[in-house]
Amino acid sequence: MITSFSGNRTASIRIEANPNRVRAMFAGHVIADTSAALTVREDGKDPVHLFPAKDVETGYMGKTGHRSLHHGLGEASCYTLVMEGEILENAVCAYDNPAPGMEALRGYLCFAEDHFEVYELNAGDVAAMPRATHVHRSVA
Repeated sequence: MITSFSGNRTASIRIEANPNRVRAMFAGHVIADTSAALTVREDGKDPVHLFPAKDVETGYMGKTGHRSLHHGLGEASCYTLVMEGEILENAVCAYDNPAPGMEALRGYLCFAEDHFEVYELNAGDVAAMPRATHVHRSVA
């Protein structure tokens, strides 16, 4: 576990280094692929995977003026993804200003799991499906 936060709430938030490779896909394209993902676990909610910015294809993303505030994680900048004729507004977030105790999130991106397929791969999965070759690298 990297860090834990409970603040003045009954729910706790834990940030863990994920031991598996984690990928995010949209419209059949790998948008992110990393072996350095962080997993945020919050009581009563599904785990959320975050990707280091260096492992994210940012060429299809543009920063918006929208900011998101999560009561325990902090303030995040939002990005819109444009790909395959679709526009996903504010579907990606980056915690530029994480809450105290959540500093490990700085430099990581979070994908809205209702728009992206985000999944873990174990060692056997990685052997069967090595890093996708169609991932493009660029900087937003």
